[in-house]
Amino acid sequence: MCRYICIIGGDWLMGLDIGGIASTWIYFGRNPMLASRILIDIAGANLLRPFNPAHMRYERDLEAVKREYPGMNLRRAAIGSAMLHGLLFSVLYSFLYLTYGVVWY
Repeated sequence: MCRYICIIGGDWLMGLDIGGIASTWIYFGRNPMLASRILIDIAGANLLRPFNPAHMRYERDLEAVKREYPGMNLRRAAIGSAMLHGLLFSVLYSFLYLTYGVVWY
């Protein structure tokens, strides 16, 4: 079974690792609340770092998660959580958009 999807565009070739995408969703499936917390902590630390000293709180939370779950890849958990939250938002928005005027006004 092929583990890579190759997208050919022009004269370049890009390989996308299917196992990597599946593993990001596995982290979310194991503990959705923890994956969402990691996503918020990473986003807060990266967004607030340039102009606000409050980013230290998010970094302390990330260090606590690293100590509590030593084998967990925090980046993959955050990516999987973001992808699934985005997918959920897209599905709900599409449902509301397609049923407006038919089911409700």
